[in-house]
Amino acid sequence: METNQIMDKAVDPMQLEAAIYMHDIGMMFLPESVWLKQERMTDDEKLILRAHPDYADGILSRMEGWESAAEMVAQHHEMPDGEGYPMGLKAKQICDGAKILAIVDAFEAVMLKHINRGKNRSVLRAIAEINACNNQFAPDWITPFNQVIRRTLEAR
Repeated sequence: METNQIMDKAVDPMQLEAAIYMHDIGMMFLPESVWLKQERMTDDEKLILRAHPDYADGILSRMEGWESAAEMVAQHHEMPDGEGYPMGLKAKQICDGAKILAIVDAFEAVMLKHINRGKNRSVLRAIAEINACNNQFAPDWITPFNQVIRRTLEAR
């Protein structure tokens, strides 16, 4: 939400908030053995996992007034280079809310993966990984995201 605020609320805040809460709800329709797996996934497991945005989008799109949130959720694993999923959209085709969600979702995943190393080290590792992924995230949203993280760290 703060990243969006830095960008003068480019995304409707209510729609973004709904998308934030709902973006991974589709995971509950997947077998736990897939989304809790620690080892390398098989190709079949990756296909199963890649269905979760469609499930969450399906829920939101059935509720009147949440079409923008549904679009954000559906697209949050798309990548500017077209290598994302489920539709293989490219940069300009991806809505801004999905671009924000992609960054925050990845940041959270890296944080959880490295939490055993201590919170500060995990935050630094997560920031480094996000910033190193040139083709995975929309560059116009990385800078405001970094500003939010910087302010958060400085406030400690």
